[in-house]
Amino acid sequence: MKLSDEEQKVLQTLLWYGPLSKQHLAAHTHLSRSKVGQVLEDLASGGWIVDIGQQESSGGRKANLYSLNPGLGYLIGIDLGVSEVKIALADTSLNIVGMLSHPIETRAGAGVVMATVARLIDDLLKQHSIKPERLISLAMGVPSPIERGTGLLVSPPVMPNWEGFSIQEYFVHRLAVPVPVYVDNDTNLMALGELWNARRTSEGEKFESFMVLKLSTGIGAGIVIAGNIYRGAFGGAGEIGHIPLDPEGPRCNCGQTGCLEVMAGARAILRSATEAGQRGQSEFFAHILKERDQLTVTDVSQAASEGDSAANAIIQAAGLKIGQVLAGLTNVLCPSHILIGGELAHIGPLMLAGIRQSVYGRAMPLATRKLIVDYTRLGDNAGLMGSLAYSMLSYLGQD
Repeated sequence: MKLSDEEQKVLQTLLWYGPLSKQHLAAHTHLSRSKVGQVLEDLASGGWIVDIGQQESSGGRKANLYSLNPGLGYLIGIDLGVSEVKIALADTSLNIVGMLSHPIETRAGAGVVMATVARLIDDLLKQHSIKPERLISLAMGVPSPIERGTGLLVSPPVMPNWEGFSIQEYFVHRLAVPVPVYVDNDTNLMALGELWNARRTSEGEKFESFMVLKLSTGIGAGIVIAGNIYRGAFGGAGEIGHIPLDPEGPRCNCGQTGCLEVMAGARAILRSATEAGQRGQSEFFAHILKERDQLTVTDVSQAASEGDSAANAIIQAAGLKIGQVLAGLTNVLCPSHILIGGELAHIGPLMLAGIRQSVYGRAMPLATRKLIVDYTRLGDNAGLMGSLAYSMLSYLGQD
């Protein structure tokens, strides 16, 4: 069944906002109530939507609510990180049926990693007794710039040997049945997940222009402008980790020197923590380095929670640098929110404090007067929910 523009609009609205009455659908889609009624009849006959009964009355006649048909099929959402992949299976209303996660190493190469991803998808379907034929769409977020239109990975700094790899083509040959496959940058999908979540809550009207930051081995931003993901002309928007901070600084994975990522990302924090342990500035780090050769992000977080002054100083310094870049972006974009996620977001309270200090202290007063800088609402699942939303939205014709 080929969908008309009006049918796509109604289905997309139900995905964004959940079950709605005919009146509310007309308000969201700017279609007349009679047109909405006609569209609903056509969609119901095609199996796209279901009538789930009447809503609570606020004094007038009770109105029927319409929802996407959860029996339409299943979606796969994939959130690929540098060291872990998470996969979710959901129905068409984004109700999660099951999830799996598995440690990976993107530096092992596309073949090794994608074989693991494909195996996990098979396992997830078998666990829930779902035949591959029931899949209708798959979307995957990756920590790499993605070329608009082709879905190819372009010069991924934290994914060596993935240059030009086509995830879509891989799944064409690997999946048991043909399934539409969509690929985007992981921070774009984090932002999409937060947008979907906000529209399902009372905060929806406030979340139309905002940024989501992922702090990890790499640093990236998902940017939403007027309710749409901003990807730029060619798909590379949001690579803020490669904004230069110090031309004399250390060399970054991208080949340049002094980028934000190499100055304040996970490797920078671990480098500073190691130096603090070797120089006797932190007994905590010195003790660990006697037992093993290298520190982990978890070590730094634990040190900070136990009051290690060197750890807290390192975390705050990283937050200040990140906030410095965000202050410039705040002046340019004037977002309502900056939401912080990724493994470094909760490494210690001074990370968020440092970011806030720089943003509020450096950006213009008009841009920061009502700005909220906080953690992501969906936590570690922002990217996963975004991949599911992207999967269904793309299936319905909205990219």
